[in-house]
Amino acid sequence: MSSDLRELLQSSLGAGYRLSRELGGGGMAKVFVADDPAVGRRVVVKVLSPDLAAGVNVDRFKREIQVAVSLHHPRIVPVLSAGQSGDDLLYYTMPYIEGETLRALIARECQLPLDRALAITHDVAEALQYAHEQNIVHRDIKPENILIEKESGRAVVTDFGIARAIERAADITTVTSTGLTLGTPTYMSPEQAGAEKHLDGRSDIYSLGCVLYEMLAGAPPFNGPTARAIIARHMTEPPPPIRVVRPDLPPGAAVLIERMLAKVPAGRLPSASALVDAVDHYDTLTMPSARSGRRTWIAAAAIVALAALAGGLALASRSRPPREAVRDPKKIAVLYLEAPRNDSQLVTVARGITRDLIYTLARVPELSLVSEPGIRQFSGRTPTDSVGHVLGVGTVVYGALDTKGDSIRVDVHLADATSLLEEGAVRLTYARSSLLNLRDTIDQEVAQQLRTRLGTTVRLREWQAGTRSQHAWELRQQAEELIEVEAELRHRPEDVQQQGALLHRADSLLAQASIEDPRWAEPLIERGWVMYRRALPESNPAHNAAMVDSALAFAAAVLARNPGDARALELRGSLRQYSWGLSPRSASALLDSAAADLRAATAINPRLARAWSVLSLVLSLKGDDAGAVEAARRALDADAYLRDAPATLERLVLAHLFAERYDSARVICDEIIRRFPTNTVAMQCDLDVLGWSGRGTQDVARVWEAVRRVERSGGWPLVSGISPHGRLYAAAVLARSGLPDSARAVFRATQTTVRAAGQEEDLLVNEAYVLTMLGDQDGALDLLERASRAAPSLPPEIARIPWFRGLHGNPRFQRLTASR
Repeated sequence: MSSDLRELLQSSLGAGYRLSRELGGGGMAKVFVADDPAVGRRVVVKVLSPDLAAGVNVDRFKREIQVAVSLHHPRIVPVLSAGQSGDDLLYYTMPYIEGETLRALIARECQLPLDRALAITHDVAEALQYAHEQNIVHRDIKPENILIEKESGRAVVTDFGIARAIERAADITTVTSTGLTLGTPTYMSPEQAGAEKHLDGRSDIYSLGCVLYEMLAGAPPFNGPTARAIIARHMTEPPPPIRVVRPDLPPGAAVLIERMLAKVPAGRLPSASALVDAVDHYDTLTMPSARSGRRTWIAAAAIVALAALAGGLALASRSRPPREAVRDPKKIAVLYLEAPRNDSQLVTVARGITRDLIYTLARVPELSLVSEPGIRQFSGRTPTDSVGHVLGVGTVVYGALDTKGDSIRVDVHLADATSLLEEGAVRLTYARSSLLNLRDTIDQEVAQQLRTRLGTTVRLREWQAGTRSQHAWELRQQAEELIEVEAELRHRPEDVQQQGALLHRADSLLAQASIEDPRWAEPLIERGWVMYRRALPESNPAHNAAMVDSALAFAAAVLARNPGDARALELRGSLRQYSWGLSPRSASALLDSAAADLRAATAINPRLARAWSVLSLVLSLKGDDAGAVEAARRALDADAYLRDAPATLERLVLAHLFAERYDSARVICDEIIRRFPTNTVAMQCDLDVLGWSGRGTQDVARVWEAVRRVERSGGWPLVSGISPHGRLYAAAVLARSGLPDSARAVFRATQTTVRAAGQEEDLLVNEAYVLTMLGDQDGALDLLERASRAAPSLPPEIARIPWFRGLHGNPRFQRLTASR
């Protein structure tokens, strides 16, 4: 702190306090120690950062801080007073606690003993219990705000009530550096990261769960290169199971952390009081039965360098006999990546990537990983089949980092631990100059590709176990290869014929597989999904209805044999949701029946990612935004092999948009773009988020960049070379940014183009959106009434789109949405 500012603060404190030294501080405040000679005590003076103070109403802050002053509990450091120094410095004072922060303790010891970590958690939970009973949510529980008293060794919590005082005294949009909410991204609950308006004590429980995880693991559950990346992980990824990092922990401790870190508040411990009790009796905790299959594979056995393995591995054959005894491929050992021994930097990076890869894959509940500490303690050379035998794993991951000119090549392989056959490989190249900064990116890209390749192996094993016919199994594989080729097409108008031919051929192969093994349900269910895919590219309603009817017949055939077949229920529920748009008169009944099927499917098998994803859409259509967000999160958790991850993430974005959580939608869309940059879903979500919420010069430039990207790619339907949806979104951003003339010009040009092409009927709602942004309510309602006459099921959906919030008081809008 400069001498001028120090003098200013000292002057404001007056003769009663004498500043002595600076302790440092975090993003919210600078921290100083001051002496109070009159009573012989020390106090801490915390000066709010200029970014925060600039948007805070001083008088209101002083009033709000009185709530914090009123808190009196032995585990809470009380606030003594608040004041202002100069025109723009706000500060508050607290007693000085002799001891150290929990951050300093973790930095020194890295991983704390379980009893010590639980004792600290218990103390903090007691503080939370008291504060929550006073309706105070801390909002920033982190190691820096937990102090360890020198004499007693007990933990006390500081800064209670400060975040609340700042939020109530400030315009949050002007004082947050992330644009999201006050707090620290590494420890934010998903709902806090999503800027939800009403947080309760369960948000603090999540944050304390992150702290407990860090005390035991030596690192928090979520890290990332930016605040947005960390927040996205809180919102979309499960934490790595703690026993991968600390295999010595008892199961009850892992369950305690898992319950504290549930993504949805309802899944956590219900109160701080319940948390105190859970910490006291952690050894009795168990997870609900739906999660009982989730565990971490812990092994204490030799894991070794892999250079000798590479020569013995051959390409995998998909013609493995269906009755060969194999270990579970979902049990995985990730061996240390090799690197040239004379390159110490590369050796260090290779070990770090190995560790990151174990933790990333361990986040997938369906997979069981050998712990990194178990790997670390062994060295030597052991054949892959010996690794599999000793550890009981079905899959071994091995690889190397090597230098190639100015680049680094990352080469990672999947191998079947029983047969030594290679199941897939990932080869990536990066500039050496940026290697250290790219470690997180490398980890994510390698893990993503490994999960996809592993999914192929798992599906083959599942099909293998489902039929006694070798020929039926081979036909199913051939059909899958065609389906995968079709899925990789860009879905342009010129691709429709090729798509149809590929799906028709796949259907024929599946039909033959059913003839080979009439008792096998798999070909019938997949034929239903093929019919579903054949309906989607078509614009002919009669064709679509016929495809859906055929698909429903396949689902019915399977359910007639086994009413509890989860995958058949998943298929039927998805088809009923699709039929909702084809049969407007029975729309409500179709959505209800779709929801019932999908709930039944996920109750039988919680790992059905597609069922959760479609359920998210159904709940959104029914107006249950919170349920839609939760179902999308469950879909991500269940999607072990990333078959539907881009579409599910997009659905999560849309659920947040409908709930008007635009910052959350932006964060998740950024994650989609980072993880799946070439997927059309990335372009879709970028335009959606901008079109629904963009404003200002920067967003105007961004939306036009997104429109041009879509039009260049040809991945979306174009009309006379333009993307009408994209351009109407651009017009909406222009209107929201105070540029009505530009918005009208874009609107008229787009409308003229689509009318000339005879395709305006598909864009009436989007056009009405732009007119609403421009204040032309009558024009917007004319278009909405036209759209509703063409699609009688539309008004309920229109009623809940945030676009038309400004029309809700209009009698015409009320009649339109109430009459259906």
